[in-house]
Order: sequence, then C-alpha cells, then structure tokens
Amino acid sequence: MANFVFMGTPEFAVPSLKALFQYCESHGHRLLHVVCQPDRPAGRGKKLKAPPVKEAALEMALDVYQPATLKKGTEPGDAYFAHFEKEDIDVAVVVAYGRILPNRFLRHPRCGFVNVHGSLLPRWRGAAPIQRAVEAGDTETGVCIMKVVPELDAGDVYLEKRIPILDSDTSGSLFQSLAELGGRALAEAMAGILDGSLAATAQDAAQVTHASMLSKDEGLIDWAGSAEVWWRKSRAFTPWPGLHTVADGKPLKLHGADLKERHGATGAPGEVLALGDSIVMQMGEGTLTFSQGQPPGKKPLSAGDLRNGGFLKVGQILGQ
Repeated sequence: MANFVFMGTPEFAVPSLKALFQYCESHGHRLLHVVCQPDRPAGRGKKLKAPPVKEAALEMALDVYQPATLKKGTEPGDAYFAHFEKEDIDVAVVVAYGRILPNRFLRHPRCGFVNVHGSLLPRWRGAAPIQRAVEAGDTETGVCIMKVVPELDAGDVYLEKRIPILDSDTSGSLFQSLAELGGRALAEAMAGILDGSLAATAQDAAQVTHASMLSKDEGLIDWAGSAEVWWRKSRAFTPWPGLHTVADGKPLKLHGADLKERHGATGAPGEVLALGDSIVMQMGEGTLTFSQGQPPGKKPLSAGDLRNGGFLKVGQILGQ
C-alpha cells in the first residue's frame, strides 16, 4: 500500500485529483490529504470562495490543508511542514498549486514529487504554457508527467501525451482538454513510478522555451500588426485577458476574432472597414473580423448593434 498527498488549487487540477483518488481506491492505496491555497474573496460581495480543488476534495471526504505560505520561518509554513514530515508519504502529486515548493518538502516523499504540466516539455516551461502555445501558433500541445526539482519545470519526464491544437481552439477549450488528459496520464504513470519500472527522460536544455505570465496589457491591440498574429493572440487570450482597443477615447473589448480575406476596399491600420455580419478591421497586414464588441458597462453587442447604437461607424479609426 502506498501513501499519497495531493497539492493543487484551480479547476485545471481537479481531474488529476479525481484520477488520483480513483487510482488509490482501486489499488488499495491511501490519499492522506490535499493541500491548496486559502479561500479568496470573490464576486461583487467579496465573500470568501473555496478553490475548486478544495471543493472537490471535501466531496471526497478528504482532509484539506490551506497554509498561507510554505516558507521556512513562517508560522503557516512551519506548522504544515511539521505535519508533512511526520506522514509516511510515497508520492506527492502537485498540479497548478500556485506556489514554489521549498526544498525541504521535495526531499521527504520516498518517490519524490510528481507534477502534471500542461505543455510538451521542454517547450513552454512556466506560468502560462497553454496560452503561449496558442499565441505562438503551435500545431500541437499536451501534458507531461514529470519529476519536480528545485528549478522550475526542469525535471525529468516520465510520460508525455499529445493532442493537436485546432484553429477553433482557445486557451479556455484547451485548458479543459489538457486537464482531463493530465488526469488520465497521471493514473497511467503511477504504477511505474511507484515500482521504479517507468524511466524518466531528461529534458533537452537546448530546446527550452519559457511561458511568462500573462498581463492585461498584452490584450491591447496593435492595429499596425499582423492579422494572423492577432488572431492567434485572440484565441490565446480567451478567456483572459481578451482583446481590447479604444474607440473615440473610450475602451472597447472585441470578441471572436477570425481571419478574413477582404477584396476591394482597404484602409489605414485600425480602420473599421465594414459593420455587417461582423466587425471588419484593417490591420497593418491583412484584415481581421470580430463577432462582437463590448463598450463599457454593456453586454457584448453585434456589429449591427454597435453601428445602430452609435458606438462604431465605418471609416472610424480605432486605437485613438
């Protein structure tokens, strides 16, 4: 019988938690407890909301710990570590926990820490691997089951699973697909990790790319740019931060970007070329269409509603 601990916080980690729980149930192992970040204020009322992993863990009647920090010399970190090191842990699984794990934790489990990472390592180490893969125009992505080492996302890889990135995919759709794939891959790899029969392969350091965290400013459209590039960014930044611009000095969100070949009239970068079935925009290279625009305080509106409501007009230059 093996003992496990699970560490994770957001919705992406829930399928892996469920897969590990089911694996333990069917193989006579024990999932000792779950660790996630503290409840956070959410919504208009700013009421405390439990992370998705906590909600799922409580449904499984699992013990949950939520230390505010794991750092040595802090009361929350030292208190949780005192409990952690007393446990007889074979494997600790970490999936999008949201904090760097101090070395004192990494040394304790018999088989170490195992991570489910949402990219094809060594490509896209870091905080936003799914978004950066879409933004870069990658044709495939996947998950890796890997060892956790002190260097971020640099551990040897036990197992890799791949899926294509379709033109219709956004980061949001891929998050769900990769979360489910990660859970299945974790369950597949676990027996070999426990008995040592599954070899881990070192990452090729020459192929490393880094997936930096997203910022809201990245969604500000540069109309002098390429339609192809901003179409990819639209998909990468859905659901967050989305794309936005300025119309008559007021912010305007734009949704549902698509590439469109337009014959005939062209205009200056940022010019509204048409407001029919969609918002047709001139880029520095090519044209880009949007299914909806969203003025401040409004729900998303169609091209026709934006025109009729006086929010946009043909010939207008956005970004000013």
